[in-house]
Amino acid sequence: MNANRDALTPVREYRAKPDRLVTGLMTGTSADAVDTVLVRLKGEGLAATHEVLAERESPLDDDLRAEVLAVAAAKTLEPERLMRPRCSSAPRRRSPSARASPS
Repeated sequence: MNANRDALTPVREYRAKPDRLVTGLMTGTSADAVDTVLVRLKGEGLAATHEVLAERESPLDDDLRAEVLAVAAAKTLEPERLMRPRCSSAPRRRSPSARASPS
């Protein structure tokens, strides 16, 4: 293994690629939905260009929205709370077999 590699080496190498795909996620202050965009970035710095490949708005269920607003308003927050939402409509991980498309 190269002694100059560290945990961030893949990130630095990804930035150096001439063509990159990046996904952005956000919700506004009302937390009524999550907006997602898939963008192709080419180049670097001020010469960089982008192309929006896909975008989607996904409404949040009421209990997940309440959790997002509670986290946003919290004065202090344990990192674990961000990893395990406390609401019944939190997205659940699908098994690899559930992700496979039917033949």
